Amino acid sequence: MTLSESIEHFLTYLRRERAASPNTLLAYGRDLNKLVEYFNDTGKTDLPAESLSRPSLQNFLIKTGKGLKPASQARLVACLKSFGTFLTTNKLIEKNPARGLRFPKKEQHLFSVASEDM
Repeated sequence: MTLSESIEHFLTYLRRERAASPNTLLAYGRDLNKLVEYFNDTGKTDLPAESLSRPSLQNFLIKTGKGLKPASQARLVACLKSFGTFLTTNKLIEKNPARGLRFPKKEQHLFSVASEDM
């Protein structure tokens, strides 16, 4: 099964079985389509899902994660982990290549304090 076909099955699973929100489906679909584009750009079109590897996903994260806010980077990692779990659970691949990918640290925003003059 190709990577694109696996992604379609995954998104259908999220919608039907997990009742994922429309925003989650859009974001995950966008993130996974970036993954397909990444492999197409490297000359690997119609890549089978079982050829995903942790190094290839790490390279994808490095390339795609630049310029994204930490929350978007974390969502991208969560998407890849969830997709990898789906692939292994459904026996489409033997080992989850996203296992062990690290979440970036989220930005810490300090709250503002009202002054005594208020």
